[in-house]
Amino acid sequence: MSRPTIVLATALVLGGLGGAAASLRLQGVPNGIPDLAGQWAGRVQFTEYDLSDSSSSSYDRKSCTFVLLVTQTGANLAMQLAPSCPSDDSTPAILLTGKVGNRHFWAYASSSAAGEAEGEILLSGKVSGSGARLKMKGIGIAVDDSGSECEELRFSASRLP
Repeated sequence: MSRPTIVLATALVLGGLGGAAASLRLQGVPNGIPDLAGQWAGRVQFTEYDLSDSSSSSYDRKSCTFVLLVTQTGANLAMQLAPSCPSDDSTPAILLTGKVGNRHFWAYASSSAAGEAEGEILLSGKVSGSGARLKMKGIGIAVDDSGSECEELRFSASRLP
C-alpha cells in the first residue's frame, strides 16, 4: 500500500470513529422512565468461571433469590441488592448506582467504595409492564478483585406491592 493510500485509509477510519463518537455524544440524557423506585423480589441464575489453574472445575452454576430496594431521582438509580443463596450463610447487601431511561437500565458496583461488592458488577436490563405490575429482566457480569473469577448473570424480578 502506498503512503497516500495509507494516509487516506487512516483518515477515513479516524473520521468514522470521530463521527460515531460525536453521534453518541449528541444523544439525549436518560429520561428516567419508568419509575423503578420501590421494593423488588426476584431470582438470579449465574455461572461462575474460575480463570486460574487452581481449580479442578472451570465453572459452577447457581441460582439465588434476591430482594432489591430501588430509589430513583430523575434518571439516577441507587439500588441495594440483598441476595439469598442456599450455599451462603450471609451474603452482604450490594450497593449499586445507575441510570434508567426508555424502559432500560444499567447499574454498577465496585469494591472501591465501602459496603459494596468485592470486585465489580455491571447489570443491564429492560422493564416491561406498567404501574404495580412492573417486571425487570436482564444480564450482568461480576469480576472479583483478583480477576481470577467471573460470573455471568441472568436475572428477573417483579415490583412488590
